[in-house]
Amino acid sequence: MKHRSVRSRQWEHTKATASPAMCEIFGGALSGGFTTHADTLDTTNAIINCMTSVIVDPNAFDAPNAQAEADAFVGWVKASPLAAGTDRIMVPGEPEQARRADLNANGIPIDPTTWQQIRATAVQSGMPADVIEEFVQALK
Repeated sequence: MKHRSVRSRQWEHTKATASPAMCEIFGGALSGGFTTHADTLDTTNAIINCMTSVIVDPNAFDAPNAQAEADAFVGWVKASPLAAGTDRIMVPGEPEQARRADLNANGIPIDPTTWQQIRATAVQSGMPADVIEEFVQALK
């Protein structure tokens, strides 16, 4: 078994705590919004979603192997042992791609209350009930 040094474990801990802290600062302080601290925790129970975007042009760097390096990193991450109860490791964007594929294949689920509101609005707008029913049958 390969053992990691104390310095390696300390660096991993630093990376694990520094990333969320930087996201908090970018998303809160630099956006003109709030960060989480004692004063903001007591002022509201609302979720305040602030965002700062950093857009990088990869062509502005002298890094001809950037894509290959990124692909190698993703491959390495995905080759990690799976946690109990998981069937795969996803990287950013993959959950959204899977959801979109599911919606494209199976449609958008509509709860009964919303469906009734849609039908009532269609009737109120002058759509005949038989046309609505034809539409419903075509969806099945």
